[in-house]
Amino acid sequence: INMTDKMDKEPFSSFDYQVLTNVASFIAKVYQNHKLKEIIAEQNRIKKEIEIAAILQNSFLPKQLPSIKGMDIAVYKNVTSEVGGHFYDFIQIDENKLAIALCRVSDKGIPAALSVALFKNMLRGEVSQNASPKTVINRINRQFFLDTTANMNIQALYCIIDTHNRVITYT
Repeated sequence: INMTDKMDKEPFSSFDYQVLTNVASFIAKVYQNHKLKEIIAEQNRIKKEIEIAAILQNSFLPKQLPSIKGMDIAVYKNVTSEVGGHFYDFIQIDENKLAIALCRVSDKGIPAALSVALFKNMLRGEVSQNASPKTVINRINRQFFLDTTANMNIQALYCIIDTHNRVITYT
């Protein structure tokens, strides 16, 4: 707010200064309320995104644990307030072989959840070709790099457990 000469050329009175101070205070409060509404709207948007990402993330996890002769399988899922791209999967190859994948995406929210979906689909496609863990992860890595523009990475452990030959092959 800027005060310039009065139209009647009289000096400003203490009343004029008080009116100006009250108007400035009112404008400042309106501005603060506007900023607070923006902050609350952003927090609500982030909260909604986290809820959507949590739903996506949970939809990618196995609905039931596999049953393989000679093995007991259990999982522990620690629920946190932050949703990231954490993922595990079990893929039954045959009655004696089970593929297990664990991965973590460096990002959070919906981008991480979508990256997990991409990883899961690529993994399932590669596993069906019955390749070695090293080959599977190398193929996924090359394709993932080509298909994503996000600035994130995925850390993954992929293994095949062969209960008949008592061998674990991993990368």
